[in-house]
Amino acid sequence: MAQVKAVPEGLHTITPQLAIDGCAKAMEWYKKAFGAEETGRAPDPTGQKVWHASMRIGSSQFFLNDVFPDMGGSAQTASLWIYTENVDQAWKRAIEAGGQREVGARALRGTALVWPCVRLRHRAARLGGAGRRSAPRPSDRR
Repeated sequence: MAQVKAVPEGLHTITPQLAIDGCAKAMEWYKKAFGAEETGRAPDPTGQKVWHASMRIGSSQFFLNDVFPDMGGSAQTASLWIYTENVDQAWKRAIEAGGQREVGARALRGTALVWPCVRLRHRAARLGGAGRRSAPRPSDRR
């Protein structure tokens, strides 16, 4: 009998699942804004909605699907934190793809880019190395 891996190839121990009203449109935006690669898609029988899809940004994979209220589903608030060597270039690309700039408390005391389930942190502490950014410190969350 074949041995089954506990964590499938290419995934991590936690993989986000995003329920988005307008999943296909969001997927196209992730491709334009972050260079996401579509790794799978299962449309519903009408072909109008996405039952399940998978995408990869860098080394991380995530799942997403449309909202199906008739099946008890609803859109959920979620964030994907994207770490990149050149956050300024990523920011520009995401804005050019149609992202909206948001400033204030909802942006965690800085400037964030918000689009379906994505938050690109623009103001972050620099670590050694040009353009490298870190996760927010607990003191940033006040």
